[in-house]
Amino acid sequence: MSNATNHTLQRIIQDLLTYIRTSPLPFDDGNADSVLELLYNAYANAQGADPDEIKAKFATVEDCLTGISFEMNNLIFATVCDLCLAFEKKGFMDGIRLGSHLMLELQD
Repeated sequence: MSNATNHTLQRIIQDLLTYIRTSPLPFDDGNADSVLELLYNAYANAQGADPDEIKAKFATVEDCLTGISFEMNNLIFATVCDLCLAFEKKGFMDGIRLGSHLMLELQD
């Protein structure tokens, strides 16, 4: 590759990076701190109904909560749901990060 071609490519790359860094994302709803988090939010919003396995696990949790007060039941159930969502989000984001590192490794 000639010096002029290399210089032109470097300028194009730099211009593209500048554009990306200075242009707001058109789908940013303010509920994310990073593109990775936006990607997770899009994934989570695109999910349909829970699979049967997850429905069965929630039914088991509900069965375990019978006999306690409504308020305590709601508190425990909400906490379990928050925990599940946190693990889902962490797993998703870690998977994307791992995939990104794999892509870099495969380029070498």
